[in-house]
This record gives sequence, C-alpha cells and structure tokens, in this order.
Amino acid sequence: MNKLPREFVERVQNLANDDAFDFLIDLLSNKYQEEWRTSPPEDADKREHLYRMVQACDALREEVRSIASDEKISVFNRGLQNKTKWSII
Repeated sequence: MNKLPREFVERVQNLANDDAFDFLIDLLSNKYQEEWRTSPPEDADKREHLYRMVQACDALREEVRSIASDEKISVFNRGLQNKTKWSII
C-alpha cells in the first residue's frame, strides 16, 4: 500500500475506534440481511445484490481496521528503529 496522508490515517483511526461507525455498519448489514431474508423466492437478482451489500459492509469495516492497524504497526516499527541499539555499543 502506498503511504497514505497522515491526516487521512488519523481520521480513519478515529473512525475505527468510533462505536457509532460500528453501529452504523451493523445497522446497514442487518437491514440488508433482513431484506434478503424477506425477499420473494423469484427475486434472485435482488438477493444477490443484498448479499453483495452485506459483503461490502464487512469489507468496509475490515479495510478501516486494516488501515488503522497498519499505521499503528508502522509507528511502532519506526519507534523500534529509532531506539539505541544496545547490542552494538
């Protein structure tokens, strides 16, 4: 992944830690699942679309978490690189 702008990453980290974001994704996913569950048997195209929407909700949540955690790992690794290497003193 290319280096993302710091402000963007900070906003994504805030989003990843925001309960409202999780609630929104759950709300949407549950809505799509309920529509899928109550769709008429002959409407396979609609069920396929709703299935993909549920998958998109899950993918969005995971992408937000991935960006947030990748940056935390990068910051941690940079911190390790900046520490004095006591083994070479």
